[in-house]
Amino acid sequence: MLVLPQSNKKSAEKIWLRIKEKFKQATAANKKDYKILASHGAAEYSPDYQKSLDQLINQADHAMYEEKKKIKSASDIR
Repeated sequence: MLVLPQSNKKSAEKIWLRIKEKFKQATAANKKDYKILASHGAAEYSPDYQKSLDQLINQADHAMYEEKKKIKSASDIR
């Protein structure tokens, strides 16, 4: 879990894309039969939302599992 103070979902997504690119580079350099993969989910805190920390973590966790489903579906198609 990463906490990105002073970040919104858009800037968090940019950070994620840089991390994802590093995983791709590590996989390419690895030259093994397996890939290094990661999933992410985000939740944005705002005092207006009045969500607890647990609710924010659950929201991000749910988003991550939705992404995992999409990745699995895409890999099943190939």
